This record gives sequence, structure tokens and C-alpha cells, in this order.
Amino acid sequence: MIKGELYTAFFDQLLAKNRPFAAWSMPGESTPELLLGELSDILILEDFNKLNGQEGFVFAPFRNDGVSPLILMKPGVYLKDKKAVSAFNLDALPAVECGNEKKDFHIISEEQYLKDIVETVRVIQTTKLSKVIVSRIIPAERRKESIGELYIQLRRQTPNALVYLVNLPGAGLWMGATPEVLLQSKGKTLETVSLAGTQSRRDDSDYRWATKEIEEQAFVSRYMLDVFYKFNIHPYTTQGPETLES
Repeated sequence: MIKGELYTAFFDQLLAKNRPFAAWSMPGESTPELLLGELSDILILEDFNKLNGQEGFVFAPFRNDGVSPLILMKPGVYLKDKKAVSAFNLDALPAVECGNEKKDFHIISEEQYLKDIVETVRVIQTTKLSKVIVSRIIPAERRKESIGELYIQLRRQTPNALVYLVNLPGAGLWMGATPEVLLQSKGKTLETVSLAGTQSRRDDSDYRWATKEIEEQAFVSRYMLDVFYKFNIHPYTTQGPETLES
């Protein structure tokens, strides 16, 4: 079995059994890493301070609340490569009957969304707000496609991004890809990235940025410098901006 087919079948079997797990591929790496757990390994935490001294995979919202909880899956079975996945006896794992509860999301119509944008523009023009992101959920019926195959396709399309597939009680099933680094430690220094402004990938990598995207990226960078100042973080150095292709 080739690598893609191996992981496709493995992910689909885990989901068929509703097993808690987290899978991720680091930027530049073609082989996913997996962490498998039991329901007893899943912790729902009240605040981020509860993470102090803990180990495991963290799945967290920007703001912790009852609708979007802070979840920690403690270290369980760790499968680092193809050999470990091939040797793992998935048939020995029982199915988990505790299903992910279906949540009622706040769905608005396209018409209401456009009205919200008009109101947002008015608020920006009459207040000190400089940037506002207006988003909405677009629901779609899930067909019988293989989630494992979709993950492998996403990995191939975005080789320079962190690609993840997570199935956790209390959070549901999530899949995505991001090239953005939140925090990276190198010796005695920490690095972060202010990433903003996107466009479709070009085969020739000849990217041209409009004023809108340049200002959008600069806004994020300025905000991060303000945060450094607020928390007395110094000294620091900045680099860029530069184009990142994921």
C-alpha cells in the first residue's frame, strides 16, 4: 500500500470508529504525525492558565467559553511515521459511542451578511476602528467523500503549511491548513509572524501586491509591535515583509 492510501484508510477507519485523534503535517514534511487517545485523555479546561505544566495536543479557540471550549488531549499513542502507522493494530481499537454533538451555529443569510458589511463600513467611518473582519458560516451537505483522501489532497496542495485533521469530543471534526507561525522558540529567542494578505498561487511565483494587501499586512505588524510595547517585550528585531508561498 502506498503512503497516501495507507493514511487515507487509517484516517477513515479512525473516523468510522469515532476515535479521538489529532493528525498534523509540519511545513515541508510529507508524512503526518498522529496522536491517538481515549475519552479519559480528553480534558475540558476552564481557562488557559490550566495548561501550565500540562503536555499533549491543545485545540483552543481565541476566546474560551461554553460553546467553544479549551480542549487538551493528553499524550497517548504517538505514531510518527509510516512504519509506526503500518504496525499499529487499528482493528483492536473499539468504537467510541460518545458521538460529537451537533451544534447550532449562528447561520445568517447572504442578504443579512451584506447588510452587516454596510453597517461595518459606517462604523469604521465614524469611529476609530481601522480594520474589521466580517465573516459568516456557509453550511454545505457532506457527501460520502473520504475525509482521509481529502486530507492527503490538502497536504499535497499546501506543502509549506501546517495541515491538520482533528476529531475530538466537544470540538467535532476539523481539517485545515495554515502557513502562519504563532510562536517558535530558537535557543533564547522567540519568533512570530504577522501574516496577512492572500492571493491565488501562481506557477511562475511572480506575485504582485496591491495597496489593499500591503496595508492589511502592515496593520497586523503594527498591532504586534503595539503588543510588544504594552508588555515591555524588548529587544526585538523585525524582518520583511516578504512573500510566503504555502
